[in-house]
Amino acid sequence: MAMPHLSYLKTNYPKYKNKYHLVRETDVEYPYLQSIEKYDEVADNIEIAIDNIFKKYLEKN
Repeated sequence: MAMPHLSYLKTNYPKYKNKYHLVRETDVEYPYLQSIEKYDEVADNIEIAIDNIFKKYLEKN
C-alpha cells in the first residue's frame, strides 16, 4: 500500500495529546508507528505473563 502524501497526513493527523503519549514528528509522518509500539507493549506483557506461569508450574513440581 502506498503511503499518502505528507501534506495529507499533516492535515488529517495533526499533533495532539492523547491518553497514551505525545505524538512525535515521526508519528505525524508515519501514524502506524504508534500502533506498532502498542503491539510491542502488549507482546511484552504476554511474555511476562507466560514467564510467571512457568515459574508457578516449576514451583509446584
